[in-house]
Amino acid sequence: YLNDLVTVHPIEEKIDEAFSDGHAMGIDEGKKIGIERGKEIGLERGEEIGVAKGIKQGIKQGIKQGIEQGREEGRNEITQNIINKLIEKGLSDNEISNLLDINHKQLTKFKRIA
Repeated sequence: YLNDLVTVHPIEEKIDEAFSDGHAMGIDEGKKIGIERGKEIGLERGEEIGVAKGIKQGIKQGIKQGIEQGREEGRNEITQNIINKLIEKGLSDNEISNLLDINHKQLTKFKRIA
């Protein structure tokens, strides 16, 4: 009777094997799920970083373009004011073109705006 208490029954061995196998399979499955989720998180994070960088770069580009447009508009406004004053003083189109170093087509464009 005591031998029966100490002896491991075959069913117990099977249970231990099944537990060990199940544990190993669980670890493997957990690793697979972890790797897949890591990839997903990495892609999501990569997309977030990419979008943030794109927005930042777009803002910089927009500011740069805005500054350039502002400068161009400022130059045009100054040129327009000078042309108007020169016309008021009675200078000819040739004289104005020569003084401002612009061609007649550009001068005509400025005169239409005035």
